[in-house]
Amino acid sequence: MTPATLLRLAVAGTRADTLRIALTACGALLGTLALLAAATVLAIPTLHDPANPYGVGMAPYTNGLLREPGLRPGLAFALVMLSIPVLLFVGQCARLGAPARDRRLAAIRLAGATPRQGLAVAAAESGVATLVGTALGLLVYLVGRRLLDAPDAQNLRPLPTDVLPHWAALAGVVLGLPMIATLATTLLLRRVTVTPLGVVRRVRTGSPRPWPGMLIVLGIAAYALLAPAQLDAERHGSPLPAPVVAMVLFLGGLGAAIGVVGGTGWISYAVGGLLSRYARRPAALIAGRRLQADPWSGSRALAALLAAVLFAGGAAWVSSWFRTRQRVEAKSQHLVDLAAGQQDIVHPPNDFYLRTMQLVGYAVLVAGLIAAAGLAVTVASSVVERRRTLASLTASGVPRSVLGRAILWQTLSVAAPALVLAVGTGVALGRGLLQPTVVNDSSSITTCAPPPDKADVCDSTDPAERDPYTRIVTAPKVSEQVRIPWADLVVIGGWATGATTLVAGLGLVFLRASTAPEELRTT
Repeated sequence: MTPATLLRLAVAGTRADTLRIALTACGALLGTLALLAAATVLAIPTLHDPANPYGVGMAPYTNGLLREPGLRPGLAFALVMLSIPVLLFVGQCARLGAPARDRRLAAIRLAGATPRQGLAVAAAESGVATLVGTALGLLVYLVGRRLLDAPDAQNLRPLPTDVLPHWAALAGVVLGLPMIATLATTLLLRRVTVTPLGVVRRVRTGSPRPWPGMLIVLGIAAYALLAPAQLDAERHGSPLPAPVVAMVLFLGGLGAAIGVVGGTGWISYAVGGLLSRYARRPAALIAGRRLQADPWSGSRALAALLAAVLFAGGAAWVSSWFRTRQRVEAKSQHLVDLAAGQQDIVHPPNDFYLRTMQLVGYAVLVAGLIAAAGLAVTVASSVVERRRTLASLTASGVPRSVLGRAILWQTLSVAAPALVLAVGTGVALGRGLLQPTVVNDSSSITTCAPPPDKADVCDSTDPAERDPYTRIVTAPKVSEQVRIPWADLVVIGGWATGATTLVAGLGLVFLRASTAPEELRTT
């Protein structure tokens, strides 16, 4: 099979195949923009400033996250983390219209293709769709640099539109994502056999195990041990390199996310067993048997949403930590003012980091919306894929209302405990990264209190005149426990549960068409 033939067969198909390719390309476009933005932030050069005691200067941008070199790795890390729900959305879109694709692959086998060629067509489809998305993402990125480049009178820019990452970074993002998509599709199809009579999937015979929970434990342990490792390395005069810290944070967060998503399969099987044993209503019984028959459907459907909720829980803890830090600094400054006899001074709070966390919250909200879209695609696809089974149940006398409630049971009974696990894991990651107690060590200031007739002695350059009226005031150490942000967590959980309920309700729109008697003839 020539490459041209392979490409033509990969993009051919029905409207469902076209929709799957379009959604996959859209998700790849968003993921490309997030990764290119991270590469741009890392490509901002570090300016040398001899007047600065740290030897570095501020970059010419209006945003403090871009100006300060020490904050850029964290911003790039957040952008990379944002791309994970987007890439999971791409994986969910790749399953849309799977029965029609299976029939097309079987027809290709019937025309004389080998099993390996049939699987190559499926893998090439994912690679081509992702390549189209990454190419469009690069185009949008390059055009956006021109359109958004708006320096002000001081030549300060709101975005780093004057910086272009190295060509190797651009090529790595644009070509790396399609390669990853192709390899992932090939790996997922290792249990699939394409025959002239259909596509056969070798399903797992055993029940899921809770072993993915070990990934959650390892991710939390990596975050918890990072700060002590940094202190120990600094104590020995060799601090940890920034790439090592970034890699630990990325792998720890990714491992915890994979553990939550993988553990949802075990949650689905356990919930299905409980419903099958204790439920008395037909809808719950149907949902329970369906969860036990395919416990991994819940993890596939909720993958992107769980990743977004996990990072939202971690961001909520970090925001609570910064709020606590702000209160501790205010208390410490107040004690210093009292000791110095300056009780009427008002110090404006430093809310830079809180504003930064608001931006992170907006990014998490965008990731959540993308994840909800992926969940909608998965729920609609699952209803359409099971249309023959649903039509058989309807023909045997099961009302559509019962089937609708069964779909809601199947979605929400798994989503509720999985979302709690995701939120708790996010909080645990944040708690491991930032200690649960904020401490501000004792601070000292030098005050000058001369008598009224010598008020100008404090401005004297002669220490002999100034020192008799100078004293050092020391304020005690202030510490405070970081509060668990229950209000934020309830909002996150409520939003995710509401989005899941709404999406499950939207999936019922496809129920009437999927339960028509004509669907009994579907192959």
